[in-house]
Amino acid sequence: MSKQLVTRIKKVQIGDYYSPLEHKLKFVDSSDLPFLRYPNRVPCFEGNLYMKTQVNKGLSRRVKGGTLKTYAFNISWLVRNCFANKVKFSDLNDARFSLFIRGLQGERGTDGERLRTNDQVIRIGRQCINFLIFVRDLYEIKLFIGTDKSNAIKLTEKKSQISIEGRSKGKEITYYTHHSLPTSDPVKYRHPVSNDAAMAVKQVIQGECDNGIRRRDMCIFQSLEQTGGRRTEVAMMLVKDIKNALDSTIEPPVLRLVTLKRRDSREFRFLPVTHFFLAVIDDYIQTYRRVIIGSKLKKNQDHGYLFISHTTGQPLTPDTITSKMHEWREISGTEEQVFAQLFRHAFITKKLKSIILEHDFDNKDEFRKALLNTERFKMILKEWTGHTNLDSLDVYIDLAFEDIPGSKKALDAVMLKDSVKLMQDKIDDVEAELKKGEVTVTEVVRMFRATLDAFKADIERSMTP
Repeated sequence: MSKQLVTRIKKVQIGDYYSPLEHKLKFVDSSDLPFLRYPNRVPCFEGNLYMKTQVNKGLSRRVKGGTLKTYAFNISWLVRNCFANKVKFSDLNDARFSLFIRGLQGERGTDGERLRTNDQVIRIGRQCINFLIFVRDLYEIKLFIGTDKSNAIKLTEKKSQISIEGRSKGKEITYYTHHSLPTSDPVKYRHPVSNDAAMAVKQVIQGECDNGIRRRDMCIFQSLEQTGGRRTEVAMMLVKDIKNALDSTIEPPVLRLVTLKRRDSREFRFLPVTHFFLAVIDDYIQTYRRVIIGSKLKKNQDHGYLFISHTTGQPLTPDTITSKMHEWREISGTEEQVFAQLFRHAFITKKLKSIILEHDFDNKDEFRKALLNTERFKMILKEWTGHTNLDSLDVYIDLAFEDIPGSKKALDAVMLKDSVKLMQDKIDDVEAELKKGEVTVTEVVRMFRATLDAFKADIERSMTP
């Protein structure tokens, strides 16, 4: 396995500009900045300067590098290729760049399967094109890369429409492509995770021998189910947000969730959740998380993240959540795909269905018209899903109408069903612990007392006219 070329600088400030009024250099916080090296560990000057320009554009560095880290990894393939062939970036030409792209396409794993899809190759290729344009401008090499026939690397300029919230026609963007880049993969939509697959995974979690890890993993599973959060959004859940939701007088209680992939400045959304869900999470916090943080970290060094490693006390990463879901699926033996995005699909479909049921929409066209013309629906869906563009919900609307039976149910009944489902999970979990002798009857009574009040509150709210 080749050495990784991208590392993360946790704490760093970069000089931004000189202030003649204060007679000093002003710095900008660039913590979690990706740092590029060649395979011989020598820093890549052009690559790191390119990263600095992306910092100035305000690209996300959340969760150990964010979007900026993705950009760095994309161009690292070109850095590795140029190093192996002893070629400077500025000496690349059409033939060499085409050979590089074909190499990305043709690389295969030990099982003979391609390592990258066409779409992944396209993303890497376009990022490398942007990087080489930066190199051209940095060294003022006019004939290096561009759309002119005399350029060493010949590009084609293309235009595309992207949707912008509040605009009927969207926005036209310009980007560059190269003739060696493959065609896009066929668009595939993955259906929401099925009840059978979810149940199979849940049974694997409940079979975990370590009581604390079982509780944590069940809370992760239920957070994906009950919030529709992306894996990174779930990994970034905070203890204080659970506490604030528990202390809130709003009915139903709302949970603050980090929102990724937004084009506007909003970083959070506030999601209605059940009392029971919050009670289950709080029980994990009090029973296990607090003990582990106290034993693994120094005093007053609690980072505040909800889901932690029970070995180190450090926050779980999004990649760890993905790995665990892959592991659960493998152990369960289910042939269906099971990953965070599919739980998000199921969540969004269910929430759209609850709105349709509550307001007796007869067909998809009537519902879409209401979404476009009713500000209240827009606000509800944005808070639930984190989407800025409602057009992206079309496929979920189709699924929701396919799944609606003849009888109509109110929104509160849908939320009560969530609470009942969580109660069933809790009973199964405690039953497994009793069989293994991991808890006493006294501890079982304590656990149910902590959650029954929450369950009762969800029932009372659903029965209130």
